[in-house]
Amino acid sequence: MTKEIIVILGLIVFGLVFGTLTARSSIKRESIAAGGIAPVLHYLASSILCTVTPTVLVSIFVLHVDFIGAVSVAVVMFAVAYLLLLPYAALERPALADKTAQIDQGWTKEDALSSGL
Repeated sequence: MTKEIIVILGLIVFGLVFGTLTARSSIKRESIAAGGIAPVLHYLASSILCTVTPTVLVSIFVLHVDFIGAVSVAVVMFAVAYLLLLPYAALERPALADKTAQIDQGWTKEDALSSGL
């Protein structure tokens, strides 16, 4: 295998491993309310964002890409992660609104009677 293929495969493995850890940590802080493809989009964006810095460093020091090329790779990776997070947000927003509506019931007559005030 050539050096470029080995480096790209190594970065993909790095992204998959650390993307899992990052997505899991993010979900632990704030759970995902939407189902379906939303967790997959969240995981993919986490994987890409975790891999930006190693990709730039490996591009410069191992693959000998010029600085402008490495920065443009980073910008493209951020753009792809952003484009993955747009449908995630579109799925998550209505689910969060439904979750908030279910939690916020307001002050009911039963609450007033059981409060002891």
